[in-house]
Amino acid sequence: MNDVELILALLVAVAALAARLNVPYPILLVIGGAALGFIPGLPPVRIAPDVVFLLFVPPLVFAAGFFTSWRDFSANAAPILSLAVGLVVVTAIVVAVVAHLTVGMTWGPAFVLGAVVSSTDTTAVVAIARQTNLPRRIVTLMEGESLVNDAVSLTSFRLAVVATASGVFSPRTGGADLALAVGGALATGWVVGWLTAAARGHSGDPRITTIVSIITPYAAFLSADRIGASGILAVVVAGLYVGRRESAIEDAQTRLETRAVWDVVIFALNGLLFILVGLQLRPIWDALQGVESTGILGAAAAVTLAVVLTRIVWVAVTVDAPLARRRVAGAEPRDSWRGAAVVSWAGLRGGSTLAAALSVPLLTNGGAPFPFRAEIVFLAFAVIVTTLVGQGLTLPLLIRRLGVAGDGVEIREEVLARQAAAAAALGRLDAIAGDGSWPAHAIATLRERFEHEAALLADLGAHREQAAGHVASERRLRQEVLRAEREAVVRLRDEGEISDQVLRRVGRDIDLEEARVGG
Repeated sequence: MNDVELILALLVAVAALAARLNVPYPILLVIGGAALGFIPGLPPVRIAPDVVFLLFVPPLVFAAGFFTSWRDFSANAAPILSLAVGLVVVTAIVVAVVAHLTVGMTWGPAFVLGAVVSSTDTTAVVAIARQTNLPRRIVTLMEGESLVNDAVSLTSFRLAVVATASGVFSPRTGGADLALAVGGALATGWVVGWLTAAARGHSGDPRITTIVSIITPYAAFLSADRIGASGILAVVVAGLYVGRRESAIEDAQTRLETRAVWDVVIFALNGLLFILVGLQLRPIWDALQGVESTGILGAAAAVTLAVVLTRIVWVAVTVDAPLARRRVAGAEPRDSWRGAAVVSWAGLRGGSTLAAALSVPLLTNGGAPFPFRAEIVFLAFAVIVTTLVGQGLTLPLLIRRLGVAGDGVEIREEVLARQAAAAAALGRLDAIAGDGSWPAHAIATLRERFEHEAALLADLGAHREQAAGHVASERRLRQEVLRAEREAVVRLRDEGEISDQVLRRVGRDIDLEEARVGG
């Protein structure tokens, strides 16, 4: 079995194991990839950082932006920007100081390391946050931070690398680069998002729309990168824009097929990315041969501790304290410290951090080896493993210990939306009932269905606990009926009464109904 087959086998095995153990799959994939890298006879797997950024990061970031609520994002803009900008800058400075003191790095390489590990990883945060029952405000803070902070950290990284490689740093040039990175990304992301929404709205073919949706993050990333702007931030903006417009520009068939494809794409890219992160342990360790091991391990512990503690202190001062004084986006002030504790422990690093570390040049502009490159890569990997595995595994325990759970906002808003939809359906039926163009029995059947649904929703809104059990029972009953329908259709196919094409067409309607009732 070659290395490609081993990676694919590990991806399948972890997918099944993660569900059984209820452990976020990125953690298992990193551990499995690290173990896989040390199999005797298996050559080290080396990845080009540009390939990681271009192949993996844009679609994953785009998907995260697509499913982010703009309303929630804007309502929490202040704490998000505090984490995405202020915390990134402070972390880079603190890590640079620690690396200078523990490893003896000169300031240039030290700030390169600080910029590399200063931002959380979008894919890691989203993958783990989605598997925990957190209040929506906390998920918004975590996802919003990880979506925006790459623009600041990667721009800081680029400035630090240029300064180290050339020996020259200009604050004026650095400020101009940062302004271009942000302003250019906002404009590019909006333009690409607008063009994509227009193309998807006029397509009419789900297959073409799906292809356009997959191309979109790459178009945003490459367009912004070409003008020197932040490709990641441009992808975020495009994702937010298209996600906001999706319901208005596409039909149901297109939305269902496109989302099904994206579900597979997201899982496959996430899985391969975190396996590759784990596989880098061996080449990183090999590159450190000749470096005093005790000292570098102690420095790794110090740098990781600096990253974790800086985040805890920053969140306590800039997120917890304001929430304790006032209500923000539905937060209860008396419980704000619990949410802040979860946010402070969710500073996970992942594939984008490793890709940035590996992209540190081998040589300076003068042809000399880039100073402390091996140490930068190893220390960055140590931060990734400690935060992703250590904090990622203990985050669910912390959530349960603090009693932080979903605040019911999603349920209340879902009931409100379904009530409005049922009322609109009944209103439309009343409007067309008298024109004689529709069968009376069909109108009566639909009216009975929506009146029943409206009554259930009203009961759910007034007595949620009692009604929830009733709704669950009805869903199980409906699933039994749908199962009988499917078995009957399959039996007709097996007996030769209908073709496979008819089976798939009728079966698809049954599948959609089962998905609607929670099957």
